[in-house]
Amino acid sequence: MPRRFTTLPSGGAALTRQLLLFSCAQTVQPVVLDLNNVVKDLDKMLRRLIDENIKMTVVLGKQIGRIKADSGYVGQVLMNLVVNARRCMPNGGQLTLATRNIALDENYAQTHAGRDSR
Repeated sequence: MPRRFTTLPSGGAALTRQLLLFSCAQTVQPVVLDLNNVVKDLDKMLRRLIDENIKMTVVLGKQIGRIKADSGYVGQVLMNLVVNARRCMPNGGQLTLATRNIALDENYAQTHAGRDSR
């Protein structure tokens, strides 16, 4: 039970940071992250975003590489994925969040170089 209380302030701080990022009021702060830890930290909050008739499964890859990213943005991406999945499954379904290492070849890099998602 004490662990729960020690994680609440950091969870609140993370949510505040995500809200500030969403409103563009805070600058991006990329750091080296363990994506598995980010997913684990957000697991309970993500589950609250889905309906009871949607089963969410988290599959964490073993020995995945680290990423350099802003943890708030990564959290925002995960929340958006979950909310969009919920909208696409009004009658329920299965949502799986999985992490793993992948290798992108030269062809992929050339095909996607300079693409802007905006």
